[in-house]
Amino acid sequence: APTCPASSPGLPSSVVFFLSLAMAAAGARSRSRSPRTGVALEGLETVVVNLDRRPDRWERVQKMLSEQAPFLKVSRFSASDGSKMEIPESEIAMTWNTKHNALYGDYDDEKFTDPGVVYKMSGGERGCAHSHYRIWKMAAERTEPLFVVEDDATFDFDRTGDNGKFSGKLFRERFEGALREVPRDIDVLYLGWSGHREGNFKHMDWTPQKETKFIKKAEYVWTTIAYVLWPAGARKLLEAAQPMNQPVDNFMAWE
Repeated sequence: APTCPASSPGLPSSVVFFLSLAMAAAGARSRSRSPRTGVALEGLETVVVNLDRRPDRWERVQKMLSEQAPFLKVSRFSASDGSKMEIPESEIAMTWNTKHNALYGDYDDEKFTDPGVVYKMSGGERGCAHSHYRIWKMAAERTEPLFVVEDDATFDFDRTGDNGKFSGKLFRERFEGALREVPRDIDVLYLGWSGHREGNFKHMDWTPQKETKFIKKAEYVWTTIAYVLWPAGARKLLEAAQPMNQPVDNFMAWE
């Protein structure tokens, strides 16, 4: 099982975007800082979420990153193990209500939206949420963004249709393109997601001010497989997480 178990398909905000990895590359590779955010991809601080009891997963992802993204400054982050440790309820709730997530997920009964159905969070869900919560605390104290990667991420895979194979080279081109396009006040940039390709616009009516080649605005997307978190975004998440009252991907999407 992955470090963070997937919840059901989970910042409707003007400053949340996701990177469209499936789009064609545009422009030459650049090693300079983003003119908008001042972020340099070379040496970008990257933390990989990994359980102590899964050294095999760390070995795999470390090898993949060294081959596909050697420009990143990678370190391992020891994940909270929800099955083995006590996690404070003041930080991560024991239960969650479906009423927010049901506005975007495929539920078969109105009760999931109003008043919502209460589920107990599993040890894995609470451990995953607590791992990211601890990372947000780190990110909030920084002056530069932090790249968060879970240990089942991969940058080399077969793309859908006739699009061939994805690779570290394409990853870098798109990542650098995204950093050139994001607004100055961005909070989080998702590099992996589950949801509609156009950002899962189900309730929000939004028209882009200009066309972008690498990023799309997101209303509500799931998974925390890989995202870049800016300090301001981390502080907003921590302020809302008192406690975190949904699985972490749902919580991030909603808040």
